[in-house]
This record gives sequence, structure tokens and C-alpha cells, in this order.
Amino acid sequence: MPQDWQSLFGDRPGTAQFRRKFHRPTNLEPHERVVLVFTEIRGTGSVRLNDEPVGNFTSAGLPVEFEITAKMNAFNVLAVEIAFDPEAESIHPGGISGPVALEIRWDTSPGIASVT
Repeated sequence: MPQDWQSLFGDRPGTAQFRRKFHRPTNLEPHERVVLVFTEIRGTGSVRLNDEPVGNFTSAGLPVEFEITAKMNAFNVLAVEIAFDPEAESIHPGGISGPVALEIRWDTSPGIASVT
């Protein structure tokens, strides 16, 4: 990831699954959360981590985020299923066209102090 729809499938509509393996970030503090960030994704689909549902999305190129801390193992498999129709969205590339990142963020839940 990333890889846009048109470079893989041309103008054919359909559904595809993108998979990626990764390790859990090390040395996470109890107040830190891991967020999966898709900076640019186009289409409708779902995200699974280790065969467990994480969430669904419908996006026209905007960032999509999922908090995945509790779902992570030491070794993980991310699966993103996307349905896309290039004829319906002919100007912009479909699929996962921007970087995908794991961001470590401070938990801002009540009772957790944050540094500003």
C-alpha cells in the first residue's frame, strides 16, 4: 500500500482486497493509542485486522482513521477491501492512493493528563 485502482485494474469496476503484514509498535506507554491512517482512499469498503473487523468507510479522497490498539497482536495482518467504479469517479484515482501510516497518539480520555 498505497496503490491506486487504475494502475492495477484500468477502467474495470469491481472489488479488490489489499493486504499488508506488520509488527506491533514497541514500547507503547499505557496512555498511547495506535491509529491506522489512510491519508487518501477512494471507494467504499471495510478494514480488518487479524481477521477481526475494524470498521467501514465511504470516502472520496479524504483521510480515514481507525483506532486499532486493542486489536493488535505482536504480528498483524491488515486487510482492506475496496469497491470502486472508475466511470463514476473518472477524475481522481481510486483505491489507496495516498500513504497509509500507524500513528501513535496520546489518549485524551477523561482522567488522562495530556501535555500541551
